[in-house]
Amino acid sequence: MSRILVIGEDSLCCALGEKLVASILPEWSLAGPSIDTKGVTKLIAALPRYAEQARFVQPVICIADTDGR
Repeated sequence: MSRILVIGEDSLCCALGEKLVASILPEWSLAGPSIDTKGVTKLIAALPRYAEQARFVQPVICIADTDGR
């Protein structure tokens, strides 16, 4: 079974990511608890690190909303 890490800018984005994985990839499991970066600024700053993890460790899905922008 494949595993995927869910990262969101807030708890709502994390919940959405978990639902997407469950709906679209039902045979996959979460690699652990979703990571709430507590803001899009922190998520963007960490994207290179998450890209490295996706490249060498496991798939990663990062979710952020636009907050009306």
